[in-house]
Amino acid sequence: MTTIPIDENCSDWTSTERIDSLGDALPGCALYGTADSNDYYMAIKATVSIDPVIGPGTTIWLNTGQNGGTGYSPFDSIGADYNVTFNASGVPYLDTGAAGQKLISATPLTYALSPDGESLEIVIPTVIDRLFERKPHKALGRREG
Repeated sequence: MTTIPIDENCSDWTSTERIDSLGDALPGCALYGTADSNDYYMAIKATVSIDPVIGPGTTIWLNTGQNGGTGYSPFDSIGADYNVTFNASGVPYLDTGAAGQKLISATPLTYALSPDGESLEIVIPTVIDRLFERKPHKALGRREG
């Protein structure tokens, strides 16, 4: 089994690893995911040149239970069980609760930003075992090599 390289180059992600769909895609970006036995690999790929830069103060909300009624909801009813928060130095950490509220690990996540800061590849440890588990169309597939 091989994993995707975390190297600032989002072009090595395939269409089968795309985890958003036309019905729930965020304007201006594409979301990708895959997994191996130890980690989840995710990418946010900017699709327009005016996408905002990912860095200090950025938070990525992860609704791992796929239930908008549980977890933290900074807006609407997303029910985020975890979040990836980029600290003041622009380094991402895995947290739970509000952005940066309860640190899961003092070890920063492995990541790479594109040179323009608009696309991200990131590794999230399988400590969050249920990531996208309950929605088959959102399931992170395993990359075979």
